[in-house]
Amino acid sequence: MTVARQMEIPRDVDGQRQFLHEEVLFSTQIQSFFSRRAKCENSEAQSVSDQDYEAAEEALATLRNVEEHIQPKNPVMYDDYNLCELVTSQKLSKLKISKLREICHSLKLEVPVQQGKRKAAFVGALTAILSECSCYHSTTSSVSP
Repeated sequence: MTVARQMEIPRDVDGQRQFLHEEVLFSTQIQSFFSRRAKCENSEAQSVSDQDYEAAEEALATLRNVEEHIQPKNPVMYDDYNLCELVTSQKLSKLKISKLREICHSLKLEVPVQQGKRKAAFVGALTAILSECSCYHSTTSSVSP
């Protein structure tokens, strides 16, 4: 049963019709109302999403700015080892495999298992993560070839 038809049927407790004859809507009027309403909601949602997009861009720019300022400036240390210095001087491979495994485990690095070159896997994983450190970049740029 359509909404327009249902408007003609309801009656109050006294048996009188709930809607006057002038108040009953045709199905085309109801359809038009919901069509206009949906169009308005879509345009409002679009304007909100544009505002959200702009706010998100501003927040992302702020985060990038903050990220630049909070990058670690100190060398990454483990026990008495300056890992950044060991990577830049290429002396990381001189550590025992047990120590490399311990360092990787403490930094929560997943090291892929390579047959025959187990030490190289640990050194590679540490080098990859430490090459993102700002002190690594400042040391490698000041070292002349």
